[in-house]
Amino acid sequence: MALETPSFITECSEDEEGNLTLLFPEELLEAMGWCEGTVLDISVVGNRIVLQEVREAGSGQDAITDSGE
Repeated sequence: MALETPSFITECSEDEEGNLTLLFPEELLEAMGWCEGTVLDISVVGNRIVLQEVREAGSGQDAITDSGE
């Protein structure tokens, strides 16, 4: 049986200073162990957006992807 990759859709908004922000669903935050202030590295790989929590060296990394479909 194939595992289903979770998918989340959210909107990007711009603050007064021109910074772009994303609001993540609570379900995603809980699943990833993220909270307000968690630092993420964001990259685009092919047609996917890859988010990785920035951690200290040697602690491993979690990632979640969005296919952009």
